[in-house]
Amino acid sequence: MAVEVVFVFVVEIVAASVVVVEVVIVVVLVQLSVVVIVVVVVVVVVVVVVVVVVVVMAEAVVVVVVLVVVVVVVVVLAIVVVFVVVVVVEVVAASVLVVVVVVVVMTEAVVVVVVVEVVSASVVVIVVVVKAVVVFVFVVEVVAASVVIVVVLVQCSRSSSSSSSSSSSSSIVKVQNVISIVVGLVLVGLEVVIEVVVIKIVVVFLIVIVGGVIVVVALVLGAIIL
Repeated sequence: MAVEVVFVFVVEIVAASVVVVEVVIVVVLVQLSVVVIVVVVVVVVVVVVVVVVVVVMAEAVVVVVVLVVVVVVVVVLAIVVVFVVVVVVEVVAASVLVVVVVVVVMTEAVVVVVVVEVVSASVVVIVVVVKAVVVFVFVVEVVAASVVIVVVLVQCSRSSSSSSSSSSSSSIVKVQNVISIVVGLVLVGLEVVIEVVVIKIVVVFLIVIVGGVIVVVALVLGAIIL
């Protein structure tokens, strides 16, 4: 009897450890998706700066169309990458859960089944929340950057058409437009970085909370069983 109790306790600790590994995998994948989003946003900012400068200097309408197409393609690719990462996270989580449940059923440890189910449900909720936050932040940043780009391009076209009679005033307006574009894009980039840091802090707090809950549950159940 004592051997069976100790064995159940060991299985319980192993199950909790597997759940911790699952949480770590989920967090790593979420951070990878955030890194991908940051890289994509940086690439978009660089492309926008270069193309907008060309548009302001050359006043080429075709380049505006190319800019819009590039931004749309990059946004679509980033969204696809995010959802692929999410699918991988869910598959890994489901696989780990199946393995743990099989081990638990084989050892007939009902208490561990309940613990694993509760912790796994908590992990799924955390993944969904983090995923929603990341996607929401990304969508907000894309919309904000698109609005800034559209407004700046409209201002550039208006100022260029209104100042075509004077070459000196046109050059001054072009320089001012370039400066305003760069400042706006830098502000958007800083906002992205700040929000990514906030997301990472939230993820770290979630790891600490989940890890603390798992340890407390394991210790309490171990004390009860022993």
